[in-house]
Amino acid sequence: MAVETICDGIFLALREIRLAALTLAKRRGNEFQSTVELLSAGMDAISMSERHTDLSFEAIPFNHARAHETLIPPVAALAPLLPQEGLSANMVFVVRKLADDYAETLRGARPAGRLYRDDEFLVRAFAWYRYRNIVMALQALKKEREHIGADFNIESLTGRSAKWVLLSEATSLLAIWHRAPGVKAAAAALASSLRSAYWLWLEDDDRAMAVLRSSLEYVARLRTWRRKPQKAASLELRPTTTPRDWITQAGWNRLHLLNQALGEFAHARRMEKWPTARQLLADLQLNVDVDKAIYTARGAAIDFTASLAAREIAALISEIGIDVGSAVSRILHDLDFELDENAPDVESQFAHIWSVRSQRSQ
Repeated sequence: MAVETICDGIFLALREIRLAALTLAKRRGNEFQSTVELLSAGMDAISMSERHTDLSFEAIPFNHARAHETLIPPVAALAPLLPQEGLSANMVFVVRKLADDYAETLRGARPAGRLYRDDEFLVRAFAWYRYRNIVMALQALKKEREHIGADFNIESLTGRSAKWVLLSEATSLLAIWHRAPGVKAAAAALASSLRSAYWLWLEDDDRAMAVLRSSLEYVARLRTWRRKPQKAASLELRPTTTPRDWITQAGWNRLHLLNQALGEFAHARRMEKWPTARQLLADLQLNVDVDKAIYTARGAAIDFTASLAAREIAALISEIGIDVGSAVSRILHDLDFELDENAPDVESQFAHIWSVRSQRSQ
C-alpha cells in the first residue's frame, strides 16, 4: 500500500510536468507540433482533451466518442468542507457514489459493467479518501455541537471562509505586485499555506497546525523584510536560518511558545505529543471558556495567525501604492481584521501568550 501511494504521487507529479510542457509547446506554435502530438499521445493511461468533459461524473461509456478524455475529480470532491459547499447534500451524494464504486471494485465487482481505465479508477480512489474526510468532518461538527451547545453555529464557518479566502487573495496580490524577491516568495508561500491550513482545519485534521507553523514563519519573514530589509536579506542567504530566527527578528519573541506548539504537529513520528500541543494551543486562547477551549484551539490559532498576516499585508501593499493600499486595508478592516498592531486587544493577546510561557517556565 505504501509503495502504491508513493507511485501515485510520482505519477501525478510527472503528469503535471507533462501537461505544463504540453502547454508551453502549444504556445510556441506549429514548429512544435510534433512535440504537441507526442505529449498528447497518452504515454500513460491518461490522455489529453481541450476542455473538461461535459458528461456526468459517472464513467464514460467504453465506446463513447470521448472515452479517451481525461477524467478529473468533480468539484464535489475538491470543494472545502463547508455547509454550502463540500458538506452540502448534493456534493456529498456525488462523492459517496464515486466512493462506493471504488469500494465495489476492490471487492471484485464492475460497477460500470467493465474494467475502469486508470484515470477513472484514480478519480474513484480519490473520492473514496475524500468521503472519509467528509464523514470525519461531520462527526467532528456533531461533537462540537454537543459540547458548545447553544453558541454553536455551523453557518459561521462560511463567514470565516470568506475572511481567509480574501486574505489569501490579498496575499497573492502582494506576491505579484511587490518588487523585492524575498517579499514575493514569502507572500506566495503564505497565501498557499493559509488556505491549506484552513482547509485541513475544516477536515478536523491536526496537520493543519503543521501547515500553520509555516504560515507563522512566512508572516515573520514579511515583517522582517518590511522592518529590517538588510537583516532579512542576510537571513535568506544563511542556510542555517530557522523559523525561530525569523520570529525573533520580526520582534515577536513573545510568540516563540506558539511557534513551539505548532512545531510539535510537524513531527509525524512523534504524534504522542500532539495532545499536549493541542492543550497548549487551548491555553494560549484569551477570554475563552476553559471547558470549551480545547474545541476552539486550532481555529483560534488560525485566526490569530491570520490577523498577524492581515497587518503585514496591509502595510506592505500600502508601500506599493497609497490608493491600492487604502482599498486593501478597507476590505480587511471590513472583514474585522484589526490592522493597528498597537491596539489594546492585540497587545492583550501577545501578553497572554507570554504569560503562559512564564507560567510554564516556573
